[in-house]
Amino acid sequence: MYSAIKEAIGPAPRKSAPVNALGGTALTETAVQLNGWVEHYSTLYGHSVTTNLDVISAAVPQMPPVQELDKEVTIEEITKAPSML
Repeated sequence: MYSAIKEAIGPAPRKSAPVNALGGTALTETAVQLNGWVEHYSTLYGHSVTTNLDVISAAVPQMPPVQELDKEVTIEEITKAPSML
């Protein structure tokens, strides 16, 4: 069945976009592209970041804990769950 569908549809087109270096030139070889990604992510994540926890905790609202989530799950709840989907 799959071979008949493949034959009717034809080969799947390969779509890709060229990867550019930091200078803007297109990188065509796979090894050079991989090195370009290494360079990109090294630049992106290769420096230390300082954070102020006071600023973060002030920006994120604190929600009260939901005690109901700490309860044990019963067999009845487990068997009833699939029918609720």
